[in-house]
Formats: sequence, C-alpha cells, structure tokens
Amino acid sequence: YTANIPGAVSFSWTVPATWYGLTGQGAAQITVTCNGCAGPVCAEGFDSIGSSLGTQCLNTISGAPTGGGGNWHLNPSGNNPVCNNVSSVNVTPTIVYDGGGGGCMGNCGGVYGTPNPNVVFALYSGTIFQGIMGTSMTLGFGTFYAAYVDTTSGRNFPQAVQVGACGGCGGSGSGTFSINQITLMPWVSYTPNQVCIGDTVFLTGNGTSLNFAAPSWSVNSGLTPISSVWNIIELQAIVTGTPASVNFTEYFDLTGIFWGTCEATITQNINVINCPASASFQSSNTTICENGCINFTNASVHSTSFQWSFPGATPDTSTDINPTNICYSTPGTYDVQLVATNPIGSDTLLLSSYITVYPAPPAQGISQSGDTLFANAGAASYQWYFNTFIIPGATDYFYIATSNGDYNLIATDANGCEVEAVIFNVAASLQSTVDSQQLTIFPNPVEDKLVIGNLKSGTAVDIFIYNLPGEKVFSAVDCRLRTVDCGQLTTGMYYLEISVGEKVFRTKFVKQ
Repeated sequence: YTANIPGAVSFSWTVPATWYGLTGQGAAQITVTCNGCAGPVCAEGFDSIGSSLGTQCLNTISGAPTGGGGNWHLNPSGNNPVCNNVSSVNVTPTIVYDGGGGGCMGNCGGVYGTPNPNVVFALYSGTIFQGIMGTSMTLGFGTFYAAYVDTTSGRNFPQAVQVGACGGCGGSGSGTFSINQITLMPWVSYTPNQVCIGDTVFLTGNGTSLNFAAPSWSVNSGLTPISSVWNIIELQAIVTGTPASVNFTEYFDLTGIFWGTCEATITQNINVINCPASASFQSSNTTICENGCINFTNASVHSTSFQWSFPGATPDTSTDINPTNICYSTPGTYDVQLVATNPIGSDTLLLSSYITVYPAPPAQGISQSGDTLFANAGAASYQWYFNTFIIPGATDYFYIATSNGDYNLIATDANGCEVEAVIFNVAASLQSTVDSQQLTIFPNPVEDKLVIGNLKSGTAVDIFIYNLPGEKVFSAVDCRLRTVDCGQLTTGMYYLEISVGEKVFRTKFVKQ
C-alpha cells in the first residue's frame, strides 16, 4: 500500500486488527499480511514539523459471495460472565453453521453444509494472535476476535489465507466474544442499629448481579437465630453476648448461562451496647381457687437467663422463660419473685402477696323429691346440666326434672370458685293429669283462695305446697279440698303438688 499525501514526509498507518506483519511504518509505502484483506487501511501524513496534513483511507474488500445464504460463526458468542474468584477460563469454541442456501465451502475444499476441517477460526486479542480455535485454550478476561481462515494449502497460520466468500461460493465467518468478570457485592443491614444483650435483632441481606439464588447465614458469635438460616433474605436472632457478628453468603447461579455458580460472603458485626437487665412479668390470673394453676409471661428486657420463685406453689422454682402450670393447693396469699440476668448483672422483681388462693366452696349434693331436684342453697349461682348438656335457664338451686337420665350441677361461690354434684338415673314422675282430667288452678297470681279445677267430686287427694328453698309450707293428706287457703303465705313463688295414688300433678303459682 502506497500513500499519496502532498507535502508529507512521514506517515502513520492503521490496518484492521486481524492483519499482521506490517513493515514500513512511517514511510509512504508499507507491506502487510492480511487474511482475506478485508477492511480499512488508513495513512495519516505529517510535515517536517510533525503537523498533520490529512488522512487517506482505502477500504479493502475480499471476494463477495455469489452463492448467498448461510454463515459460519463462533460459539460461544456474546457476553460470558465468570465469578470474581476466577482468574482464567478454559474455552473450547466451535464453528457453527446457521443454515441458509449456498453455504458451501467452494474452492475452500468444503462440502455443502459442513466446514472443511482445514477452515478454522484464528483468535486475536486486539491485534495479538492467540491461536487457532477449535482446540481448548485458557483465556483471561476481555474481548476476543476471530477470523475465518483456510489452511488447505498446507501452510501454517499466519501464512494461511483468510476465507471470506471462499472464492465467490458463499458463506463467510467471523465473530467476537467477551469474558467478563462478575463482582459480587453482598451487604447486610440490621435494626435496631444499637442493641442490648437479650434484645432481638432483625437482619436483612442482599446482593448485586444476575440470577440471585438462595442465600445463607452463619453466626460467628453472640447471636442465637430464631428463624432458619437457610434460603432466607431476613434473619431474626436474639443477642446473647458480645462481640456479636454474622456471616451472610449470597450465591449467583450462572448455570446455563456459561460458567457455573458464584458466591461471596460478607461479615456483619452487630453494635452491642451495655444495657442492664430489667425484670418484669405478668400472670394469667392473680386470684385462683384452691388447687388451681397459673401461667406466667416474662416481660423482662436485656436479659438472657431467669430464676423464678413461687413459694407455696408446685413447682416452687423455675428457670423457664415463661413458666406454666404453677399450681397452688392451699388457700392464702403468696409472693412471686423473678431474677433476670445478663452478662452485665441482674435485676430482681418481688411482688408481695401477688397471688390470692381462695378456699374451695362447700361440697354440694343433689336430692330428689318427686320430680324436683334440690341442691344445697346458698351459692352465688347455679347451672344445671342434663346428660352433660347445659340446660338453658336452669340457674336455681332446684330443678324440676322433665326427662329420665343423669343430671349434674355446678355451683359457684362469691369468689368464682366452683363445685360440682351429680345425680344418676333420675326417674321423672311428673304427670299432667289426675283422674284422666287436666287439672287447672286459678287465679294465678293468687291473693287468698287458690281454686283447683277439673278435680272429680269426692276424690281424695294429697296436696302439698313448697317454697323456693324446697321447704314444705302446706300439706293436706287424704282430703277432698277444692280450694287452698293461701292467705298466710308470704309473697313469692311456690310449687303446688297434687297426687291421687300414683298420679301426680305439679305446677307453679305466685302469691301476691
């Protein structure tokens, strides 16, 4: 190549990156070896004092394809990431045909659709020849260029000739690929930014790059994880000492992209400050009944160990964080003490007479009179049950049984303590008729005389009246009364019972 720049006494030549062996740099004429000789050749001219007089360029073109169609190219291609702990990569590129018509190798000695074994890629890093591709070689990082060359003539590269269009048959090949190093940058944040021993700290990990995979945590010292340390971004842990630090490892899955898997680890120290222990607690109850049990909830802060004292209870001591089933069998008032400790010191909380234990209520019993069940009077409240099922509204100390079966009663005293009684196989004998007729009473409420209706004339009956406590306040046996004098009764509700032989009629009435 000869440059013609008027007035120029020296020249600076540039040629395509894949050309080599340039001689005559600085002169008006150069000689250079070019495989296929495709690409721009430029010469810049300078005068005697080094001033530029201009640049001339010639675009050299190799033979144009006449067969059209497919191309032969480099695989792998594009951008290929590797991990930051990798210094070099072993690469085995291949020549790939992308299809299309007319893709023969022509006078390059090839067969349609198949590259001639003597046609290979020559690899360059910049202008530096690296070797013939198709064999494995170890490369560093950067961008690499390949030129398609033919060694059919038997000459070794770089004397071999670059194949462009293979003498006009069609099909060409070239390519570039890059090996780029990925820098992993894991980081950790945590809250609160100052913690005390016994506190809970929340850590969050993250990282940068593609295909962020499952991370992991590992504790160096001073922390006890609450949550799992695998496959999570956030970690919750209790501070148990100082120094406190944790490792966070992030992984990047590059499998299927090109090179495999990367990982990086960062160590995060936790800012632990000296805080005194502070004891505090609550209980499920402060008043219970004899033989009752209590659960305690620890509300202490900055504490790592605990010593509980429960005088008068079973058990009477505990080192649990939240003791449960602390039971008291003797009525009285009792203290509770908690000592909370951390490596700096301890704090004691004593609550005097914190627990009150009430005595159990008196034993209950159930007696039956006819179809009426009576419990011991005097409790604050009552609830009756039939065959273990609650009877709505049955809240008096007595209950008129309407069905055969088992009955039980729960009586509660003024302290809320309960006692239970049971009666089995109750036979309810209530009948609504006497002498085949439906009896009636009137008036109801009554002030003086209570009239019994539908009672057959001349029939001898037994008549009884009971007050609410179950006391008999009137009785007439084997009588023929049709009215009952209620004038002497006090105001309130009463039970009337009329029987003839085995037939019994019971009902309620009110005395005004």
